[in-house]
Amino acid sequence: MHPIFIIELLISGAGLLTIVMIAVILKGIWKKRFFGIAALYFIMVSLFFLGRPYWIDYRQDQKVEYLEMYLKEKYSEETWMMEKVPHREDDFASMNPYVIHVYFDSEPGVLYEYYVQNEQKISQTGYAKEVGFNHALIHLERE
Repeated sequence: MHPIFIIELLISGAGLLTIVMIAVILKGIWKKRFFGIAALYFIMVSLFFLGRPYWIDYRQDQKVEYLEMYLKEKYSEETWMMEKVPHREDDFASMNPYVIHVYFDSEPGVLYEYYVQNEQKISQTGYAKEVGFNHALIHLERE
């Protein structure tokens, strides 16, 4: 488990515990209402944690489509391969799931990273070269 996920669970648990403690202190109808609020809070937090990976998958697919259009417009004669961050795997949990890796066929040995904020805001955030790669970077975008 990633530390950020553990912190999120602790904060959510603290919120639930706070609501339950308030419910225990209160009497009568307010006690029932606060236990109802605690149940509703628990359901909402559970749905958030269960639904977030699917939401990230959906957003990743959207951003890949946007990047595909961008690259077709900018490098119409090129071919490339894209790779999304496998955010559900433990080794990749700390990486930004919205950064897409692009490998151009005309430039083997170089990986370009693109961050897609929305359809209009796409930027190249970095690149990586294989050891011993001494050629000029063809697809390097400078702002």
